[in-house]
Amino acid sequence: MPADLRTFRERAACAAAKADRAAGDADRYTRMADAVIADFAKHSDAMIDAAYEAVRFDEAWAINSQRDFSKAVRRWSEQLGKSKAEVDNPMADIGWQPLPAGLWTPPAAFAEVGHLLLQAFTDGDVPTWEIYKKTGEQGAWNIIVKGTADSFEAAKAAAVFEAEAASQGS
Repeated sequence: MPADLRTFRERAACAAAKADRAAGDADRYTRMADAVIADFAKHSDAMIDAAYEAVRFDEAWAINSQRDFSKAVRRWSEQLGKSKAEVDNPMADIGWQPLPAGLWTPPAAFAEVGHLLLQAFTDGDVPTWEIYKKTGEQGAWNIIVKGTADSFEAAKAAAVFEAEAASQGS
């Protein structure tokens, strides 16, 4: 067994013992670590898709630093628990955040999805949505499309629908 695999095996066994809040039977935890390693050695479609997504997650920059590599591994780890449909459609799981009250009339929310910023808010009692795209400059956004809807939830749905179309077109 290669030294790096042996080290990983020992660390996995220690982590299992720590999670079980026990330290006694080292052999038991080593067998558990071996079982986990053996299971991960069988590459499922989800694991292959996640690895591909980790490599593809931002084609604009190469992984040439520890920080970039850590980002890639985090992205890969996030993808492991998702279905193929969720991985293929980043719009499926949007986390809307509230926009600051005082600057926008509530209800107001935004979501950043990849290179797009989605906003839904009320403007003079009219539910409105806007989509911005990142420019090359840090922190700079250009509006690409906007519209109105019948309700705040409809404005959010319209923003997601248009963002999906914009993502597929780019």
